[in-house]
Amino acid sequence: MDLFHHIKAGGRAVMSDVGQEEMQELIEYYMANANSLRAVLTEVGRLEVYGGVHCPYLWVRAPPGQNSWQVWETFLKECHIVTTPGVGFGSEGEGFLFVTGDFVVLVVACVCVGVSIQ
Repeated sequence: MDLFHHIKAGGRAVMSDVGQEEMQELIEYYMANANSLRAVLTEVGRLEVYGGVHCPYLWVRAPPGQNSWQVWETFLKECHIVTTPGVGFGSEGEGFLFVTGDFVVLVVACVCVGVSIQ
């Protein structure tokens, strides 16, 4: 069997009824995580958050006086969580942090950052 056989088999599996159900479950899981994470970031961290409504990605505005790298460093050094500084997406991302990932790890980070940012 060649590589294309496996690719086609994967495509057929995804399009099957079981595959569609499994994809929907994953989408619901990640969207629930984004929704919960958004709530924690805004309520505990008191941060301004965009996204997480129609996609599982969040853009978090840096607190006043901090840039993307400073917020990224707070998550990394104080909470041991790797995120992406918004400026990594270009100059328009400056002042933001791009967040996505495992809900439990990120909630711990949010609580940590909520305490350390203030």
